[in-house]
Amino acid sequence: MLKTINRIRATEYSKLLRTEGKHNDGGSLYLVVRGGSARWEYQFKRGGQVASKWLGSAVGYAPMSLAQAREARVKVWLDNRGKEQPHNRAARVTGKPFTEVLEAWLAANPDAWAEKSVAARRGLAKLSFATKDVAKITQADVLAALANETPRMHAEKRGWLAALFSYAKAQQWRTGDNPCDFEKDLRKGFAQVPDGESHAALAPADLPAAFKALPDTDAGRAVQFQILTAARPGAVEAATWSQIVENGTMAWEYTILKGNKPFLQRVPLSKATLEIIGERGAADARLFKLVSNAMLNTFQKVAPGMSVHATARATFKQWCDDTAVEDTLSEAALGHYRGDKVHRAYSRGDLFDRRRTLMDSWSKFCAV
Repeated sequence: MLKTINRIRATEYSKLLRTEGKHNDGGSLYLVVRGGSARWEYQFKRGGQVASKWLGSAVGYAPMSLAQAREARVKVWLDNRGKEQPHNRAARVTGKPFTEVLEAWLAANPDAWAEKSVAARRGLAKLSFATKDVAKITQADVLAALANETPRMHAEKRGWLAALFSYAKAQQWRTGDNPCDFEKDLRKGFAQVPDGESHAALAPADLPAAFKALPDTDAGRAVQFQILTAARPGAVEAATWSQIVENGTMAWEYTILKGNKPFLQRVPLSKATLEIIGERGAADARLFKLVSNAMLNTFQKVAPGMSVHATARATFKQWCDDTAVEDTLSEAALGHYRGDKVHRAYSRGDLFDRRRTLMDSWSKFCAV
């Protein structure tokens, strides 16, 4: 058993936590990712039948790390010597065109990205190696396919491809190294993205006029909703009516991943924000019907050259600083981690009631 252990590399572990499937670390240890959850299992044969033992959760509160799972594997193996035989699924690499793997990868993560992000990833089907067997694609193929990209798009597409190749390995359509391994990138010439300037944002004094000029369309209202909630565009694009909850007070609740851990974001909704979304729709219906880049294009018609993401968040932060809002409160409104690990261990509230007062004041400033 010990000759085939530790197959999962630390550099790919965080991606595997978000990749549906059963990932084999060897020595009968598997990381099983299903429906947003991830757990560690030890599989073995008992009486000719394959059985499994749950070792612990890989996500959530006090998750079991890769190192801890490996320690647990050894303990279980030592405790059961002579009673059960380790079970390792044999590798079954089969030819699979890259384009088919791409569609399977997108289908396995239906809620991971907004529609425009899915469309962007689907564009990988235009790469020069798209018809090639995914098991035979090399790092040289990737470098050649991305040779004419800007450094930023080069890095972004390489990140998508890294996750896709990890998925292919988990499905046993590919073995060996990931051709987009970031550690090897630095040694083999992948372009690095230089530090750039921050995206342009409106000054707080210019925001009310731009807010009022936005059209009464789904895209216009979506931009207004994003500004009033200081949210990220992807969260607004994916927002559904099931996320609008009434539990004594109206709020928008959705979950994002931070450091591979689920993080519940609760956003208090002001009267102006509720007027923007209107009458409640079906639970699974989107708050806004949007096409790719609709929000950005709409916003730039009233604020040329400005970023809707930066305006919704950086302008909000600047307004908070200008109006002497304490940093802890404004950072909570932006959904940022506050303080170091010790601070977060003891400060567990989300300041929801105080944030409601803050967001009411922000709405009155924007929608004058």
